[in-house]
Amino acid sequence: DFAAFNDVLVGRGTTDPIRSGTGNGSTNVGTNQFDAPGGTWASGGVQVDDTLVIDTGATAGSYRIDTINVSTGRLTVSTVTGGTVSFAASSGVDWHVNGTERRNQCDHYFDAVTNVWMAAGAIVTNARGALVRSAGLIKVIADTTGSVVQLFGAGNIRAGSYRRIYPGRRDLANRVEVQYIDAAYGWTQRVVSMENPSALTNADALQPTIVESFGVTSATKAQRIAKYNYLGNRDEVVEIEFETSVEGMGLEWGDVIQVRHPNELGTAGQYYHASGRVREIVSGTVLRLDQHVVLDGTETIGYRDTADAITNRSLDTTAGILTDRVTVGSTAGAVAGQPYVIYRAIAGDDVTEEGEFKVLGITRSNDDQRKIRARAYAGDLYAASDNPESTPLLDIA
Repeated sequence: DFAAFNDVLVGRGTTDPIRSGTGNGSTNVGTNQFDAPGGTWASGGVQVDDTLVIDTGATAGSYRIDTINVSTGRLTVSTVTGGTVSFAASSGVDWHVNGTERRNQCDHYFDAVTNVWMAAGAIVTNARGALVRSAGLIKVIADTTGSVVQLFGAGNIRAGSYRRIYPGRRDLANRVEVQYIDAAYGWTQRVVSMENPSALTNADALQPTIVESFGVTSATKAQRIAKYNYLGNRDEVVEIEFETSVEGMGLEWGDVIQVRHPNELGTAGQYYHASGRVREIVSGTVLRLDQHVVLDGTETIGYRDTADAITNRSLDTTAGILTDRVTVGSTAGAVAGQPYVIYRAIAGDDVTEEGEFKVLGITRSNDDQRKIRARAYAGDLYAASDNPESTPLLDIA
């Protein structure tokens, strides 16, 4: 899974290095081979791991370029998912090449004795992942987008254990510098930098952090590392800690959880988001909760279902009544004893995103208690990190 995550083709800052034009007589023939007459690949900056896109014909689709033979004008390609494709002889096929590369790749020569755990950790960290010790095993997990796998609220957070942590400005880097060895510049050391454009405007002091990108040999890969770290420092700031029991046993590093706790009420005028455990399935459309709530008719409820997933449904309960029974369109999959959260939209505030966190650490305090540490989750930064930026390059050879 981790290898597949890193093999995904992402942009390298160049779109359409070559475009064939309409029906120019290009021919494709054979298994995993694509021919373009006239040695087209000799110009235009096409590289291995670029994406050949065939726009017309029976084999229209996207293919990873594996080898390039400039003298014959022939490419060896594979499907983006790694399979084979058989091209039938044809002419007049429209095609173009997108500038892509694998998300992460390690090109490193170990020229000194090092600790194997530290070496593996350095490789994995610069491939947006982590090494995790779990149940006597070592797992490698990619840091990427995810769906909510568990709900935590007043019903399954141990009383008095919840803590919300706000780092100060001086603890957050607003400038990221990534050092790497650039193969295109004679294997010299260069630096890619990315900083918050409003830092100087707001008269904030620059707080730089330096990342040594282990095994990175191209500017675009270094730019993605810089963007990933910069956006993480900007968007995933707040951390929380709390203790729980059985619901914490199935979690691991990188899981996305949803947390609603009374301590997150905020300022006066914000509405309470009730949370707890489902007490009873009264009927096909009615749930009985472990507390009484007053609703205004705009709420939704989320609960963990029998398929081990989070189900969200709109509430049909009459507004303004104090009740512990809520009506939904269907209670399909609901289970008594499972946690629930009731959401009420606040004008100008995305309350569902605000309560999502990514697990950073799990420790066991005794046989059935787990302490969970998590950081605010901003799902859009992961896709944004795949797009390289045109950032200043400093040659420090």
